[in-house]
Amino acid sequence: MDQAHSPETFRIPSPEESRLPQESAARKDAPTGAQIRARIRQNVIMLCMFTIVYLVPIGLASSMRMRLLAIGIFLAVLIVGSAIALTGTPSRRIPTSRAEKCVGLTAFGESIAAIVGLIVGFVTGNWWPFGVLLLGSVALHFISLAVAFFRRADYIAIACIFISLTMAIVNPLETLWDSWAIAGALAAASTAMYVIVIGRSLRHSNSSS
Repeated sequence: MDQAHSPETFRIPSPEESRLPQESAARKDAPTGAQIRARIRQNVIMLCMFTIVYLVPIGLASSMRMRLLAIGIFLAVLIVGSAIALTGTPSRRIPTSRAEKCVGLTAFGESIAAIVGLIVGFVTGNWWPFGVLLLGSVALHFISLAVAFFRRADYIAIACIFISLTMAIVNPLETLWDSWAIAGALAAASTAMYVIVIGRSLRHSNSSS
């Protein structure tokens, strides 16, 4: 999970930047444009996988009505969120080294939270902590991304994930899977939105190379 949103995900060097000799001399260890694009493709695959994982609870909802409601929320948030995220001038903010470290740490925290939640679930049979730990760690990660990159997509994702986290916390256990269906739909819309946004960035980068 720590590869899902790497600090380089949305930072694609332009062809002009790649050709600057002084930039190459100043940052000999910096990844090339081709290497960054390869990482982006890997991140897209990871994000698609997590989108599928977040959608799984929809199939475990108590009724067809709840499933359709969750699917409708997923599609609506994905379409509207992507439209908002793709409009306007893309952020060109370059994150500080401290911000990049924070992004990496919170990404690593997602993996730890998922592992701990799974252990608790399998040992105790109580799966409520899994959703809270996972969504809480994802919320922290999205906040770190917003601080580092200052993009519309990050703030839309934060709003979605905090609604999901609130639902995971406050709903009673007897409606756990129905709550997770809605919460998962929102989380899946966030990750799917990232796929669309960074996919467009990747296409633009390839076309301008």
